[in-house]
Amino acid sequence: MGLETSKSFMAEYGIFIDLINTMVISIFVIEIALRIFIYRISFFKDPWSLFDFFIVFISLIPAGEGLEILRVLRVLRLFRLLCSTILQD
Repeated sequence: MGLETSKSFMAEYGIFIDLINTMVISIFVIEIALRIFIYRISFFKDPWSLFDFFIVFISLIPAGEGLEILRVLRVLRLFRLLCSTILQD
C-alpha cells in the first residue's frame, strides 16, 4: 500500500502491484469463505473471526472518493496476528 503512493513506482510497476494485491485479497477471501463453511454459525460468535471478516470485506470495497482510507485498515490484520501470537504465549 505504501508503494501505491509513489506515482513513478506505480507508473513502472503498477501492473505487478495490482496483480499481487488481487492475489492477496483473493487468498483472504478464500480463507474467510472456508472458515465460514467449516465453523458455520460459530464463526460469527468469535470476535477475531468477525474482525477478519470486516477487514476482508473492506478490502473488497472498490477504491473511490473518500473510501481509500478504509483500505488502509487491512494493515490491522497484521496487528491481529501479533496480538493472537502474544496472547497464546
